Amino acid sequence: MREIQNLPGARRPLAFDREPRNASTRNGEVAMALMVACPNCGRRPYTEYWWGGEMAQSHTSDPTNLEEDFARVWLHANIAGDQAERWFHFAGCRRWLTTRRDTRNNVLHDDV
Repeated sequence: MREIQNLPGARRPLAFDREPRNASTRNGEVAMALMVACPNCGRRPYTEYWWGGEMAQSHTSDPTNLEEDFARVWLHANIAGDQAERWFHFAGCRRWLTTRRDTRNNVLHDDV
């Protein structure tokens, strides 16, 4: 950290003048909250994606059944366990991908 000179009106250093804090590490690597495996870009942090929602189990082709269409779009099952989800890679290849996530421990499976 830089020394503060004893001058009239001298201020304390701002937060960005401090040394960076050590990131939490696990096995010598920086721990990330969630990594998503993109088939085009490789493993990237979840902050590069938009979550598109869970995949519907079934989809009817009847466009006149508004209650069922509403339930498919807005009423998620939110199960405890593996569920198929859609993610949009907005900060990379700009493609949609489907993956499976265990909602109990927030682990994404790469084998989709």
